[in-house]
Amino acid sequence: MNTSTITKSKSKSVQSEYRKHPCGEYTANDMIGAWEKGYKDGYENILGNISKITELANSALRVMQEFHANVLAKNGCRGIFLKMLPQSAHFIIALDSNIYFDDDICRPIYNDAAEITRQTLFISISFMPCTTDDSIDRVALENDYYIEITR
Repeated sequence: MNTSTITKSKSKSVQSEYRKHPCGEYTANDMIGAWEKGYKDGYENILGNISKITELANSALRVMQEFHANVLAKNGCRGIFLKMLPQSAHFIIALDSNIYFDDDICRPIYNDAAEITRQTLFISISFMPCTTDDSIDRVALENDYYIEITR
């Protein structure tokens, strides 16, 4: 039975398929070391992104709670949906169709939302009309990674 040995990268007794590479010569130990480094760096990157998303979510939710209490709750808001990314928070606000299509009522809401996005550059706000709570396609929003934060 033929057996091959894989030893440290300075050794000559390494299988040829591990040493041959279009960019140069690498040993199995080199590849394992690179994989371990990539795994460790990726893990640290994920933890950093989770921390960023948590901070962003808390900040964005505070802003949206204030906007909901001061403006949206009084103006036919049927739901707010949030999608978090490591560097931004995207909100979709479902407004009653009668308000959404009435410029006199909706213009101040849009202006307040525009002011929020100017002050907090990581927040974006979109609006969608709906006739009833059931007319909101929650499954489609969930498939696009939005979560409902208020009804």
